[in-house]
Amino acid sequence: RRRRKLYLVVYSAIFCVAYITSLDSNTGYLYLNFACSEYGALASFSTVAIVQQMIYAIAKPPIAKLSDVIGRPQAYLLSLSFYVSGYLVVASTKSLRSLIGGIVLQSAGNTGVQVLQSIIIADTTTAKWRGLVIGIVNLPFLINFAVAGPMVDLVMRNGGWRFGFAIWTVLVPLSALPLLITLLVGQRRARRAGLAVKSSLAGKSWGEALRQLAIELDVPGLILFTGGWLLILLPLTLAGHGERPAGVPMTTFILAGTTLLLLFGWWETKATVPILPYQFLTNTAVVCTCVVGVLDFASFYISWTFLSSFIQILKGWDQTRTGYFATTQNVTSTITGIVVGSLMAMTRRYKTLLMIGLVVRLIGVTLMIRYRTADDPTFMLVFCQLLQGIGGGSIAITMQVAVQVTVRHADVAIVTALELLTTEIGAAVGSATAGWLFQTYLPAKLEAGLPNMDPTELRQVYGSLQKALSYPIGSPERTAIIHAWVEVMRILSITATIVLVPAVLFGLVIPDTSL
Repeated sequence: RRRRKLYLVVYSAIFCVAYITSLDSNTGYLYLNFACSEYGALASFSTVAIVQQMIYAIAKPPIAKLSDVIGRPQAYLLSLSFYVSGYLVVASTKSLRSLIGGIVLQSAGNTGVQVLQSIIIADTTTAKWRGLVIGIVNLPFLINFAVAGPMVDLVMRNGGWRFGFAIWTVLVPLSALPLLITLLVGQRRARRAGLAVKSSLAGKSWGEALRQLAIELDVPGLILFTGGWLLILLPLTLAGHGERPAGVPMTTFILAGTTLLLLFGWWETKATVPILPYQFLTNTAVVCTCVVGVLDFASFYISWTFLSSFIQILKGWDQTRTGYFATTQNVTSTITGIVVGSLMAMTRRYKTLLMIGLVVRLIGVTLMIRYRTADDPTFMLVFCQLLQGIGGGSIAITMQVAVQVTVRHADVAIVTALELLTTEIGAAVGSATAGWLFQTYLPAKLEAGLPNMDPTELRQVYGSLQKALSYPIGSPERTAIIHAWVEVMRILSITATIVLVPAVLFGLVIPDTSL
């Protein structure tokens, strides 16, 4: 009975944080559209997304290991510090570069909060009920469906995007306080009872502790891994707005990035505590699940990165309606996650649910190729998002459980971080691909549709969402802009569909382990 009360307190505290961070997630990307547009670089949204997703990826294993070394509450407090300081920088930024710097800090904190949430749930649940608990904790995405859009509309009319980011520097720490106190009290009781695991850093000097921490976090591996992916992905999006070094061909960056990733692979065979433990690389369930995650997230971000800007240009919707549309996938994904978690608890199986999710998601992405124009009914535009959300909810819940049930409990934290890392790599690849296709095709299509427009004004239409929206629907300029965006979205949707097809094949290989 006492344990049930403790779990109720823990999950209530987690739910409190999840509500605030999900509201931030549902509003932040809309603010970022306006932030990038203020610097005349709407296309840079994909660059910001890549940096954000790479931080989400690389920060997960270190935070998971750090939580084992210094304790869950200490790692949680560190994550909150990064979260708040990052948004303080974003809210006061005066350039695109400092905006990206702030996003780096906030992303490190955000991913820390998320991965520790997953670890705490894994620590306190059995495999049978884990999917259902994860689904319930994601309920805030459902609640915030009705809150995010009106909130952004209100903030943009009264305070602007800077105020929209600054809000979270107060709300996030306040919402996290109950969970932090609960973790600290639990840690103190465990130490008094002699149940706490002694830290590997205990009794060491500062210098020895830092060296030991660098070994346990595999700092050289993180540097090689991060540098390799950034050298490959960032130039794709930087080329379109003159940020890539002049005279340096794309192949140079790709070769340099590939070289670093090869060095990373070699280093991992020598590292004392590798980021990618060998036993996971020989585990079929872990490898195939991670591949499915990469492909699924890449496909999602290819079609989603510029979706909110596209729908505003296409339909002329305000922030409230745009927010409803853009969060449709989150809502259906949350509902589906709870249903799928319940079915997993009843059947003790997950593979069939995973395959259903992959197929439904593929249908939703494929339909976007056809239904994306101003003449198509709004219902079909929304229906495509509904299908993708249903599929995505099933995929997300089953993938996380699939990797956890095939490893020892001692390895749950690091394998969870590994699965989340690979999905964020997929997200970064998807954002980079979307940014590259956007910058490759949209300028030419705008120029073809608006041959008489002044070049300076044309660049403003390309670089600023506000400028594109300033032309009324029905005007020759807006019609040409819509046509250009529709053609680019067709290319993005086709690419997203092609990327998702192999995920279905890899899903078939994942073993159906009993829960």
